Amino acid sequence: MPWQTQSVVQLLAGDTIINVNGSFTYSSAPATGNLISSSAPASGTDSFGNHYLQGNSAYGASFASSLQGGFLTLYTGSLAGGWTAQATIQTDGVGDMILTPAIGRSVTTTNNTLDDGSGGMAVTSLTVGGSSNTGSGNNGGVTSGPSGTTNAFPAAGPNHTHAEIHQHPF
Repeated sequence: MPWQTQSVVQLLAGDTIINVNGSFTYSSAPATGNLISSSAPASGTDSFGNHYLQGNSAYGASFASSLQGGFLTLYTGSLAGGWTAQATIQTDGVGDMILTPAIGRSVTTTNNTLDDGSGGMAVTSLTVGGSSNTGSGNNGGVTSGPSGTTNAFPAAGPNHTHAEIHQHPF
């Protein structure tokens, strides 16, 4: 086997290191605990012991985010201990937004739970857009109340009413 020479290049530009593992930017001189962003083809640990993520990533004290090929993954953890994925945000080919929480967690907006992890939904106030035409109210003679009653509608609140047309052929 002939003699081989291998070179490993590392560039240092201020607070940024570029090497075979990716590009790493630090909040001051490169050191343990001050990695603020990275761009890497795979997750790993830098030479200072900071855990970094695959993709284009940003780091905070206990949160990180990583953008890869059309989806954003949100993490909790630390540079010292590593990162745990908590949720992803992505889109499909027709433009639907897909929010995927960690298993057993919920998708929540301000005041509302869109998915509680079990398929349930809790909404404080709901307005549904659509047609203002509610039709004639004719349900074809089907009773609409509790079992054994006819035309008995339970109380549904001050802004909720039911109406049914009762028709007789002549």
